[in-house]
Amino acid sequence: MMDKFAELFAVEEGQGMVEYGLIVGLIAIIVIAVFVALGPQIMELFEDALDVDQEIAELEASCTARGGEFDMNAAMDALEDEDLSSDWRDYCDNWEDEDEEENGE
Repeated sequence: MMDKFAELFAVEEGQGMVEYGLIVGLIAIIVIAVFVALGPQIMELFEDALDVDQEIAELEASCTARGGEFDMNAAMDALEDEDLSSDWRDYCDNWEDEDEEENGE
């Protein structure tokens, strides 16, 4: 009987798979810890990107509402230079000025 019991501990089949499972579990714990630690910074990064996207969409809407053509390249260049203006006229071509039409100019 003792021989059978000792034989159970001597068998090494499947031991490699258990080790791989432990390594995968450890990696998962590390990844989760990194996401928990960096979560607020990652969230802020995505919120900033969303804010910029909404700002560009508003600039484009203001331009096209006046019959203009929005210059996305100019807006993106200004964004890269961290100099994005909130004035839609800076990125709008061929827009109609309502004041000029009212004055007959």
